[in-house]
Amino acid sequence: LRANHSCIKTLPNQIRNLRFLTDLDLSNNQLTNITSIKTLSALHLLRLTNNHIQDIQIISHLTHLSELYLANNQITCLPNSFHKLIELQCLDISNNSIQSWKDIDVLGRMNSLFILHINGNPLLSDEENYIDKLSKLCLSLEIIDNVSVQTGDINIAPTESYEQLMNIDKELKDVDQSLEKSITNIQD
Repeated sequence: LRANHSCIKTLPNQIRNLRFLTDLDLSNNQLTNITSIKTLSALHLLRLTNNHIQDIQIISHLTHLSELYLANNQITCLPNSFHKLIELQCLDISNNSIQSWKDIDVLGRMNSLFILHINGNPLLSDEENYIDKLSKLCLSLEIIDNVSVQTGDINIAPTESYEQLMNIDKELKDVDQSLEKSITNIQD
């Protein structure tokens, strides 16, 4: 279900009835509260990028998540209950308000996590070797902020590439619709 770029401020209670939903994109809205998604236990992919979310405790109930995108919100810490996300492989918490290492301690108990995007948080402002530190905290990590932990090479993670392609696709569709309207107006 895609409801991105929809100016949504509050999730309707009916969303709780979508128990078999596997993908949900609520990015680029104005959400602050996401408690309604607690019952969406079948979710594998959740995009909440570019909202105003602070409290993400409720996400720990979504134990089948494999990809979680929370970039550009107002998150200050990862709740300890995130260790319940045993299938989570890709986590994007970049550009939030995470201040200290103790705020992300739970990463050390997330054994399925392969890809982490964390850049743009105050936590990293004075850290030169944060990739090394994170790779020691969470041994399963293979890519941190598009850098391969093993080789140090810069890689674009497949899920990141997919997300970028989807954004480009949406932008092209918007341009296409705009051109169609312009042509129609000219013909009239």
